[in-house]
Amino acid sequence: MRTALRIAAVFALITSLTACSGGMGMMSQDQAYKIMEGMNQEEVVDIAGRPVEINRTRVAGMMQEQWVYDTPGSMAGTSYKRIYVYFENGLVSAIQH
Repeated sequence: MRTALRIAAVFALITSLTACSGGMGMMSQDQAYKIMEGMNQEEVVDIAGRPVEINRTRVAGMMQEQWVYDTPGSMAGTSYKRIYVYFENGLVSAIQH
């Protein structure tokens, strides 16, 4: 019984810490709307945390990155959709909700 309570307490702590930090690769719609073109990567991480995936491409000497975040869908958190943040040379160039 004590083991189950300890596991539940640890799970609750991890869940609350994850919610405070935006989660691992999770971004709310409120966080997404705070991201603006021209922000640097550190500013985005401060708002939304680290992305679940980063895709990098070099085109004509310019580094482009696509940061991928998951966000709870409208079906009571049972489905997820993706939010994409695009960077060119380290600055936000676009965000796709």
